[in-house]
Amino acid sequence: MIHRIWFWLIVSMVWFQVPDVEAKDGLSVDTLSFRDVQRGMRGYGLSVFQGHDPERFDVEVIGKLDNKFPHQGMILARVSGRGLEHSGTVAGMSGSPIYIGSYPNGKLIGALSYAWAFGKDPIAGITPIGNMADDLRRDPRPISELRWGEKVGAVWGPYLVDGDLPAAMERMGMGTSPTTDGPVAMTMPLILPDLPDGLARAFHGGLSRLGMTPISGGGGSGSGKSNTQKRRLVAGGSLGVAFMLGDLNMIGVGTVTHVEGDRLIGFGHPFLKIGATNFPIVDTSIQHIMATQKISFKVANAGPVIGQLTGDYQASVVGTMAERPEMIPLEVRVRSKELGVDRSYSMRLSPMPLTLPLVLAGGIGGSVKNALPHGLPYLYRVTLYWKLKDGHSDTFVSYSMIKAPKMGMMRQVLGVLVKLLANPYQRVRIAEMSVDVEVVPDKKTARILRVSSSRTEVDAGQILRLGVHLLPYGQGEAVTEFIDLEIPADHPAGVIKVEVGTAEKLLVRDRAKPTDFESYLKAIRPVGTQRDLAVRIPKPGTVTLDSRGGLFPSPPPSFSATLKASRMGTGPHPTFLTATKTVPWVLSGKASLKVKIAPRKPSLN
Repeated sequence: MIHRIWFWLIVSMVWFQVPDVEAKDGLSVDTLSFRDVQRGMRGYGLSVFQGHDPERFDVEVIGKLDNKFPHQGMILARVSGRGLEHSGTVAGMSGSPIYIGSYPNGKLIGALSYAWAFGKDPIAGITPIGNMADDLRRDPRPISELRWGEKVGAVWGPYLVDGDLPAAMERMGMGTSPTTDGPVAMTMPLILPDLPDGLARAFHGGLSRLGMTPISGGGGSGSGKSNTQKRRLVAGGSLGVAFMLGDLNMIGVGTVTHVEGDRLIGFGHPFLKIGATNFPIVDTSIQHIMATQKISFKVANAGPVIGQLTGDYQASVVGTMAERPEMIPLEVRVRSKELGVDRSYSMRLSPMPLTLPLVLAGGIGGSVKNALPHGLPYLYRVTLYWKLKDGHSDTFVSYSMIKAPKMGMMRQVLGVLVKLLANPYQRVRIAEMSVDVEVVPDKKTARILRVSSSRTEVDAGQILRLGVHLLPYGQGEAVTEFIDLEIPADHPAGVIKVEVGTAEKLLVRDRAKPTDFESYLKAIRPVGTQRDLAVRIPKPGTVTLDSRGGLFPSPPPSFSATLKASRMGTGPHPTFLTATKTVPWVLSGKASLKVKIAPRKPSLN
């Protein structure tokens, strides 16, 4: 009999503890599950409206949407207090914890996270805490274990062809644009530096597609250095996510939903929905709630780095206060002797591979805008230097004749970084970058009109002198640049096509397909700039085939067929004889000329 009594006591203890464990969702706070939330329930939310300290606002549940997303519902609520009746839901409140019951003993039901783009009433969607707790329990695999090359290539590869920055930004994340009639993720304010007009429009358009609210010329008082102040994030506190810190800043603002030890969850919706991340979390101070007819948003300053965003998932973002990402130093110098300008800007960039090209564009563009606010059509000589943790380094020089609104230099500079990050051989860890922008207040461009030669026939083994006729900008008469090309003594007789253009366009590397990181770095190194005038003719032998790093000039058909059948070959590749000459102008256009090659004349000796 005694044994039976003990048995039923143990069973009853276990029985009554099960709902308590379910209600807490494994968290150190009382929770209420989605299924138990009912229409008419009242409670409160926490968010920062000024400074650092969370303040309460009122919440009334008005309904639920089952399976709004796969295995994830949504709670509908009306919010009020703290001016929300006037401003509506505020960009930056994403993640504000919502409790049912009286303060401070309410039960956590989830995070304020969704809104209606054109809603007249302050109605919001709440992400259930159970789904967010699932994200907190995910494997916190560090980003260093992931390979980002293919993802970077998929997002940024098309940009190197079309130059469409907003499209690249849309490919980077969810592409959530608040233009539908249904609930969409509450936008996140993203503080941007002042950017040149065209680049600013590209950022605003692309970030809007990502469900963010760009704020140009926003604040940011921190240098990005690790803090000695031990400020801990709390439920309802601001959650600042940094892309760039220093003289120029790019900082996103959201809200912490719950803190579990050193770990935290927030937002209640995805950031970019890219899984493991290493964005810096910064101490953020809210200065004001800006209420506008289009959207209301939080205006914030950012302080030092206090943690790391480690995960970005469907229901929330996950972070930790126990780690700090190692940011990438960037120095940008803008100088012009003629204009009396020589200014340097120091920033530190988030090391996230997927967003790094975008952040670099913001750092360069913001520096140029700050140093040259007038934005006249100048010539820009841009030098990018990068160094990796493993010691590899290189320098890339490009010339751009652009109007500041177009910011045409970006595609060339970002292309180097994109190719580096997208390499298929190893994950690169960038130690530092610097950009030197030399500005010349003159439109030093020239268009290639035509190419000529005093001779229509040249013997093999002789020098072919070509005159390239250029029309510099602002001049009424053309100028001629001469360039010599030696015709090989064994060149077969016949008519050849002589092509003239920029080295960037015409020069083709006579090199095998890369087989490792070292050969890849050599293959992506630019062969010339827009100031290098180049001439080329077909090389005898016509093609090469490469296979696993081997070059095979003029291979026999049987060998070519074998390579193609085994999928080892990447050829055929045409090869050329070339000559180059650097000129004082940034060149555009191309020209060609047909010349007859005569057999080499026998020596009289």
